[in-house]
This record gives sequence, C-alpha cells and structure tokens, in this order.
Amino acid sequence: MPTRHDCQIGTPTDSHNASSKITNDEDATSQFTAKTPHIYSFNPLTHTQVMEDLPDSVDLKSFFVSPSSARTVPREWAVSLGRALGHWLSSFHSWAKEPAQADVALELEQNHFFRDLKFSINYDNLINMVSKYPEILEGSRAVFEKVRDMAKSESGRKDGEGFGVIHGDFWSGK
Repeated sequence: MPTRHDCQIGTPTDSHNASSKITNDEDATSQFTAKTPHIYSFNPLTHTQVMEDLPDSVDLKSFFVSPSSARTVPREWAVSLGRALGHWLSSFHSWAKEPAQADVALELEQNHFFRDLKFSINYDNLINMVSKYPEILEGSRAVFEKVRDMAKSESGRKDGEGFGVIHGDFWSGK
C-alpha cells in the first residue's frame, strides 16, 4: 500500500509543488511531496491568514523531531525527501526571480537582522562546534572557515547569476 508524506513549507507563493517517488525493498511506494499551502486570505492588521488545509501532512521540523522519526530513516526515504525538497527549492528560486516578485525581493533585502542571524547560525556556530567536538571536526576546521569566509563575502550580494532571495529569509521564528 502506498504511503504518502507531505511536508508543508510556508512561503508567500502557493503554486510550487515538488514530489519524489521511490520504491523500497518491500515493493511499497513511498512518496514525499514538498508543497506550499495556498493562502486564501491574509489580514496584515491582525496577522491572520486563512490557508489551505493539507490533510495527513506534517511540516518538516515536526517530521524530524517526532518520536516515530527518532528511528533510523531508510536511505530511500532520505533520498526521496531530499529530491522533493531540492525540486521545491529550485521552483522557489525561479519564482523569486520573476519580475512579479520584485517588491518581495526588495522588502527581503532590508531584512539584515535575519540575514545576519542566519549567517551566525549556519556558519559561526559550525566553527564553534569544532571546539566542542574536536575529535570529529578538527580536521575540517580549515574547510569550515573557508566556506564561512566565502559565504560572508557573498552575503547581501544580488548581482549576477546565483544571487538573490534565499529561502532562509522566510524563517518561521521557532
């Protein structure tokens, strides 16, 4: 019997879905779908939104912190989920480059606090983990520092191919 796993990913767009289907050893099909719920209504004064219900779905964070996912996730599931998220992220970047999203990109450009917070979490904290787990990470310190320095030099760039809105700009807050 097929099993379906939906991952809700909240962004302002509602038209991009991506799925990846795999078959595991028991010949059961497992499909992950990364989908942005459709927003039917939004009231900025009350910060209220009415959005599509995605029954039998779970957001990505809940999926990974749930007791049922505490067990080892089969490689096929990880590959399927990775592909679905990769396809979704690609469609997100394509959407963000559309001329109709120029105002969204301009607004997000002003969000220096969260850009800097994301940088700190992703890169500075990684370097700090080397001291915490030197037996595992010390051999990679130079690579981590090089990646951090490269990311810092690119932070805030919007010129050229490969620069623009990133999904991290839509941080959920928790």
